[in-house]
Amino acid sequence: MPAASWTRRGNIAVAIVAALVLLVLANYLASKYWVQWDWTASRIHSISEKAQGTLDALQTPVRIISFLSDRQQPEVDSVLREVRTLIDGYHSRNPKYVVAELVDYNRDPLRAQDLLKQYKIDPWRDSLDLIVVSQGERTKLLRLDDLVEFDQEPGQQGVPMVRAIRAEEA
Repeated sequence: MPAASWTRRGNIAVAIVAALVLLVLANYLASKYWVQWDWTASRIHSISEKAQGTLDALQTPVRIISFLSDRQQPEVDSVLREVRTLIDGYHSRNPKYVVAELVDYNRDPLRAQDLLKQYKIDPWRDSLDLIVVSQGERTKLLRLDDLVEFDQEPGQQGVPMVRAIRAEEA
């Protein structure tokens, strides 16, 4: 086999190895330094500067537990996804001090019962449409009505229409 053929095969092998190394390096950097861009005009997927400052200043862990689960109502479920995205954004902004957990009462009832007992929430008396935010001994319960402003008039098929999302303010 001529030397030119070996040289060409060697160059191809080196190029493939270099491409694989670059791919592995890019994957490592992407997982370590995860970034999410918000291209929406209303900046709905962005954390406000005030919230960013609060998250950056945390010195003790904050635990956010969401009991919000899908209802098979597109309007409400899309809002719940937005709230979950916001919570994930808080965790991504400061993973050292923000611990986020999504608890589905239907899929993991034992875990849900343990948390409800820990935070003294009575599922028979209180709605489970809530988020628990705790830091040390301080705990705040955020109900769905605190997170979302609904229209008084129901929309199609009796489903409430969302007027505004107030999750970050809450």
